[in-house]
Amino acid sequence: MTIQKTMEGIAKIERTIVPPDGLVAIKSVTDEPPPELTVFPTFLNIEERAPIEMRSAGKGTSQTRIHRWTIGCHLVFGTLMDPKYAYRERRKWIVPVLDKFQANPTLDGNVDTSDVVEVDFEPFIWPPSGRIGREEGVAYIAINLRLEFLDNE
Repeated sequence: MTIQKTMEGIAKIERTIVPPDGLVAIKSVTDEPPPELTVFPTFLNIEERAPIEMRSAGKGTSQTRIHRWTIGCHLVFGTLMDPKYAYRERRKWIVPVLDKFQANPTLDGNVDTSDVVEVDFEPFIWPPSGRIGREEGVAYIAINLRLEFLDNE
């Protein structure tokens, strides 16, 4: 398994989420963050961390490196400066998004299992401070998921 193949599996799942009644489909899914977000709703997937564990089957055996990946999956609806309908729209997406990930724990066959371990509704700031020539990012209304899975090397 490579992290890129898994990111592609995550994106494939996100593209198949059926929009809630009366709402538009997800317009963009990316793991290559753009300088700014301009179409909504958009899924932006970013690796957050991958603590490493070393495991051995016993004395004299080789060790296996295990990464516990956390991916931030951010479903972005619009800027905080223009919140018209974005909060109401966001609420309607929560169940379909969680249901789709629960129904696809292997992330399109790329991992043994995965879990959404956290959902928050804090403003998503993009780009992060100091990146892409900006002092401060733009605050967006979003559903922020923390998706975890293990990868053995």
